[in-house]
Amino acid sequence: MIAAQLRALQAKRQLAGWADISLLAGQVTNAVIGTAIVWSTGHIPDPVLAPAIRYAAGLVLLGAARGRTREQLEALVIEAQRMVPTAPRPRDESDHQLTQEV
Repeated sequence: MIAAQLRALQAKRQLAGWADISLLAGQVTNAVIGTAIVWSTGHIPDPVLAPAIRYAAGLVLLGAARGRTREQLEALVIEAQRMVPTAPRPRDESDHQLTQEV
């Protein structure tokens, strides 16, 4: 379903032509699943789950979105960002520093 929507956007030139639809759909799915996992641990309150998902998926899509779709998506992401509280992480996670390049 995500891939079909992305193909429709690409056909309307609202998604970059270089974007690999299958790969992008997978990354959107990963963003949603990752957010759900964080929610399931209690770091995201129930009422904030939907905006947190919009925020995570929207950030992934912004890089390939074009035209009016990009403008609308950016507004959606900004609105969702305002609704998602900065959730404190357990001390061991927030103090962790990246020691290797990704």
